[in-house]
Amino acid sequence: MPWIIGVFEMKKERISKALENLSWTELRKELDARRFDANRLDELTTQILNCDNIFLKRPDAIRQQKRDQLIGSIEKHVGAELDEASAQKFSELATAIWALETGYREILGTLDQSSAGALTSVERIAGVFEHAKMEYSYVASLMERERNNNQITTDWAAVDDGKGNRINGDGALTAISDMASMSLKMEAYKCGWIAEDGEIILPELPSLNGDQVGESLPVSLCALYWRKLEQSEQRFRFLGGTLHLYEVEEIQDKALKELIRPSTKKVLLYNPNSEFELYDYISNERLHDRLMQTYFEAFHLYAPVADYPTPAEVKHLPPTQYLSKQEQHSIRSLSEILSFNVLEDTTRYADLTLVEWVRGYCVLQHLATEKIEAVEKQPMSVITEDEIITLLVNGGFSKPSAKRFVKLATFHKSSADLFDQPLIRRDDGNLILFGPSILQINPVRVVLSAIANLKVPFVQKGQAFEETVLAFLRQQDDIEAHKFSFTANGEEFEYDCVAAWEKYIFLFECKNKRLSGHSPRITKLIRDEHQLHIRQVSRLANALIEHPDKLQEKSGISVSEKTIIPVILNCLPFWLPTSDNNVRSIDFSMLHRFFENGSISLATSSKVTKAFQLVHKMHLKKIWEDDKPTVEDFLRYIDSHHQVTLMEDHIVLQPEQYQLTSDLVLLTYDYCRLPMTANSVSSAMNSNPRWTEAAMERNHRLVSKLRRSIERKMVRRQKRDWRKRNWGK
Repeated sequence: MPWIIGVFEMKKERISKALENLSWTELRKELDARRFDANRLDELTTQILNCDNIFLKRPDAIRQQKRDQLIGSIEKHVGAELDEASAQKFSELATAIWALETGYREILGTLDQSSAGALTSVERIAGVFEHAKMEYSYVASLMERERNNNQITTDWAAVDDGKGNRINGDGALTAISDMASMSLKMEAYKCGWIAEDGEIILPELPSLNGDQVGESLPVSLCALYWRKLEQSEQRFRFLGGTLHLYEVEEIQDKALKELIRPSTKKVLLYNPNSEFELYDYISNERLHDRLMQTYFEAFHLYAPVADYPTPAEVKHLPPTQYLSKQEQHSIRSLSEILSFNVLEDTTRYADLTLVEWVRGYCVLQHLATEKIEAVEKQPMSVITEDEIITLLVNGGFSKPSAKRFVKLATFHKSSADLFDQPLIRRDDGNLILFGPSILQINPVRVVLSAIANLKVPFVQKGQAFEETVLAFLRQQDDIEAHKFSFTANGEEFEYDCVAAWEKYIFLFECKNKRLSGHSPRITKLIRDEHQLHIRQVSRLANALIEHPDKLQEKSGISVSEKTIIPVILNCLPFWLPTSDNNVRSIDFSMLHRFFENGSISLATSSKVTKAFQLVHKMHLKKIWEDDKPTVEDFLRYIDSHHQVTLMEDHIVLQPEQYQLTSDLVLLTYDYCRLPMTANSVSSAMNSNPRWTEAAMERNHRLVSKLRRSIERKMVRRQKRDWRKRNWGK
């Protein structure tokens, strides 16, 4: 009943407030109001894990004393009220909290004892920026060489370092951004460089000599370790698993022992155990691949405008005027990803339209490119806020929207990274434009990430998605699709899409929600939301069974002798196994692919010449039994989830080690992707590897034939040009 739920939520809020205040008196009052049992301990444990104030990353003697008293009082209360197993369970949580803090303290101690310990905080950040410049210049040069050789147009591709090693360009740029952003946060918290609104305000940075730049290197390394420890902390808090501090002799696993240096005395080990995290990882990787594919297709298949203006010449927003090929194809790609026309969407997400979001990042990218060309290839530059606002306003922004974009793109204490917020404010009011993150970005990816991290609701975007789904299903043969609502027994029931297909009725509940971007905190929110969606669509399915007359009245569809199948239909590529109450999950790209083609294909590309690539598809598995799709084909398809299976079979949970100090190592398990081969793809698709190998061989022969043909034409053209130059004919 609603009033009971309301009372329960109020009690949860009061408990959360008591934990935030680190007040045992307030908490004890709430615990005594209801019988304290194992279920209530689980609820309390979840709230403790969700409370940021419980976890102290930096030294704070007063807060630590209050927190320790609170945890100790809860531990005594659990021991007095519950059995020994419950007391042990809470004791393990308390131990994990202190183990994490040990890791953070050790990193800070290592930094102070390193060569960077003698540097001031501004010198440390100046050194971090110098290292970021050097690392970026190196990676950018490799990527530029790869582009010249292979016509690569995005930052996702692996590049050759000239020594036979393949470096993931995206991963390298992310590491540069992570180290710089975490270094900024660490020093900002230490020195109080944080404004009231949360922006990090940097003092003027000094120029460093070569020795000082070298001495600052431990700052970036410690920042990387801090980021990895923070990721393990958040995975433990929001996704579960175990986290424990061991003496090195206690580690029995041989594979883990091989990762540990001989000097190590203690091991901080995190073991994940969340199946949901795996599917969340797959969803983010599928989105990553889709972004690459749609952007690649837009870049190569659609003609750009003849000439693009400079930012100073732009007077209008798209579609009237485009700033660059990057902007034009980003708008197209974003529309394809979100399943509606971004140019027609006037909804404001954090006070900006999606077109304004894309334009803002493209302007910053253009500015960074101009600066790097003007100042001896330096990938960081200082600009004024007025300079950015003027360009945005002249290009179609209102002045408040331009100021809002600058605010949202400025680095903050809660910023995820320097991709979403590449501007860093200085205490003189000017801004540092962090080139290593903005110069190589895909605007679509950054816009989706920035909006997700701002936790902006997408209500109107969801309505647009519903219309897209309805229109798509109505185009298919033998399918009747409707959207309607009705009231029964005082309750309102709203149906996004009810599709009748032969003896089945598919109840599609459309969800156009964010993905996590690999953030454990957001992953937990998505997991909780998914459980609500399951209950929501189950309620709607039950209502159709209980009120078949309403379905007949609203749509003309009869429930008689039909099976109702509830389905959560996600816009972005998010899939989960069928729930215990038979609620299926599918995403729009999977739905679209089923009706578009009777087989699962793998798209690959091969370089024919420097200016020409051949994109081809290998058919891996039939999903239609005959020449047109049937409802039985569709049911098999949504249960078999071939796209997810293909990726899942190429993902492993791999142990990683990070030496926080000479004595302490962090061991954690991270998901990583494996390369696809003919055998691995065939195994995942349960097909004959010989067919895959034969398809690859046919493609190889076709590429070779095309290459020889083009080379012959080039030779003939060169001979003809030579004759014209020398003989005049």
